[in-house]
Amino acid sequence: MKINGIDIARVNFSEYSEIKNLLDTWGDSSMYMKAQSSGSTGEPKMIEISKQHMRNSAELTASYFKVFANSNVLLALPLSFIAGKMMVIRSMVNDWNLLVTDSSSNPHIPDGNIDFAAFTPMQAENLMDSQFEKFNAIQTIILGGGAVSKKLLQKLSKCTNRIFATYGMTETITHVAACELGIQNNNQVFEALAGVEFSTDQRGCLCIKARHLGDMELITNDLVRLEDKYHFSFLGRFDNVINSGGLKIFPEKIEAEIEDLLNVPFYITSMEDDVLGQKVVLMVEGNEEFLKNEISALNEYFGTRIDRPRSIFFRDKFQSTPTGKTIKKFF
Repeated sequence: MKINGIDIARVNFSEYSEIKNLLDTWGDSSMYMKAQSSGSTGEPKMIEISKQHMRNSAELTASYFKVFANSNVLLALPLSFIAGKMMVIRSMVNDWNLLVTDSSSNPHIPDGNIDFAAFTPMQAENLMDSQFEKFNAIQTIILGGGAVSKKLLQKLSKCTNRIFATYGMTETITHVAACELGIQNNNQVFEALAGVEFSTDQRGCLCIKARHLGDMELITNDLVRLEDKYHFSFLGRFDNVINSGGLKIFPEKIEAEIEDLLNVPFYITSMEDDVLGQKVVLMVEGNEEFLKNEISALNEYFGTRIDRPRSIFFRDKFQSTPTGKTIKKFF
């Protein structure tokens, strides 16, 4: 099946309509397309992005990940977000063959050769458990939309294909940095794509200058450790930093530390405290009665550390975004 000149395989009618609408918009006379911003640079909102910048980004992806014309690529992400839109645009710009599957938390991987695919970390974890051979057979995989946990990193070490964590957002038209996952890069240091340079502002937050996006400097709310102008490691969100008794605490750092101690969803956040200003709290999805051993191990691990969770709250089910990210808030 062809839509506007690109080959589409394994697609149902609703997906056909969504892709056709996207490509009709791409082909109209406007120089811009609308997309929902990520919240990485401020409050989420609808923004206009340049079609020329989208084309530049599509070509840069093909070059960096070495995905050549006539490659088979898999779309398993919703078209309502920039990552899904760009898989379609890349296919047209780079003359790729686009295979379309469901965008669920555990999408079906079709039979046959697949050269390139993009998944969220949650999708990757589910696919490792349910369709490992097909997942491992995809030549190159990029992961985006969330952090790659230590648990997932350990699972991915069993794979023999090329797998990258990526860093980007709607405002950068998906990835501007990538990190090949494997034994040599367990610290997840991100490398700039060609023509991209990084710096930090006075808060320690990442600033991005990208030639393919018109050289405009983009200031994010992501705290990073800058290795040089082409490499950084992610520390956490500026919005999430907890100031507890004058100590700055990064929730993402604590979460990474204790993920091996809890086998249920959890996250670190804060609540107001008369003495500390803010105190660290641990939110756990599950029944307290069945998690006594895990909580005991956590208390033993933290001891009297200043950054230890001062309270633990249990919830039956966390709220999540449409892409499966847990909404991390105290409630």
